[in-house]
Amino acid sequence: MKKPEHRCSGHSHRGYVFQSGQCVFSGKVERDGKWWCGTHDPVRVKERRDKIDADYEAKIARQRDASEKSAKASYNKVWNAAIDAVLESPIDDGRGAFVTVATIESLRR
Repeated sequence: MKKPEHRCSGHSHRGYVFQSGQCVFSGKVERDGKWWCGTHDPVRVKERRDKIDADYEAKIARQRDASEKSAKASYNKVWNAAIDAVLESPIDDGRGAFVTVATIESLRR
C-alpha cells in the first residue's frame, strides 16, 4: 500500500503580487503536527536566516574595520602635518615657552 502523501503547510506566492496559497510540494518533515517541504521547514528556514545574518554581520564588521582604519590613517596624516608645521615654526616664542624638538617628535603617530 502506498504511503499517504502530505502536503507542505507552507505558503508561497503564485507569480502574482497578491495571490498566494498553500505550497504545492509534498511534506518531507513533520514538526509540531504539520508537514513541511525542504524549502518551508521551520528549522531549515531558521538555519538559512542565521547564515544570512552571520554573513551580513561579518560584512558590516569588515566595512567598519576598513572605515576605522581609513579614518585613523587620515587623522594621523593631519596630526603629523600639524607636527611638521610646529617643527618648521620657531620653537622659542620669546615668552619662555620652550619645547624641545624631541618632545614634539615624540607626538608623531
